[in-house]
Amino acid sequence: MNLSFELFDYISDGICVINSKYKVLFWNSSMENFTGIDRKDILDKHLADRYPVFKHPKYSLRIDPLFTGGAPIIISSQLNNTIFVSKEVDLEISQEITINSIPTSKGHESYAVFNVKDITKLSNRINDFRLKHKMLLRETIKRETLEGELRQLLTDKEVLIQEVHHRVKNNLMLVSNLINLQ
Repeated sequence: MNLSFELFDYISDGICVINSKYKVLFWNSSMENFTGIDRKDILDKHLADRYPVFKHPKYSLRIDPLFTGGAPIIISSQLNNTIFVSKEVDLEISQEITINSIPTSKGHESYAVFNVKDITKLSNRINDFRLKHKMLLRETIKRETLEGELRQLLTDKEVLIQEVHHRVKNNLMLVSNLINLQ
């Protein structure tokens, strides 16, 4: 079975197709733009030649089952930020990598498709919301602390007012008694 992957060039996400020996069969134009690696420089080469991280057994343990119909995989760049490095090395890029299998007819080789999606803007928005949440939490705690202090001050003033009323009452009684004595 001969598959054609040219349709993947019309997808805005980066697409990489490999066979069970991790040989790169397709590298779309979005992957070229993102990584700066021209497809002619990576096609028919082992993926680990360009990305040594794929030599690590943890990746083969997760990816190899795809070639026998295993479930799709999601790889977080927050935990694995060295997988598909951007040509813009100064920029901190967040990416979501999904790996699916391409089913083939019986007896033919299976393929794995890497879908690399740039989620930097989304990740930045989430981080902004986290910062705002922390700031609001600090402000709420500060406000609750100040409200507690104000309540205590109010209670203290009420006690003082009661004490003043009590003393005024006692003084009036004393004055009244002195007048009565005269």
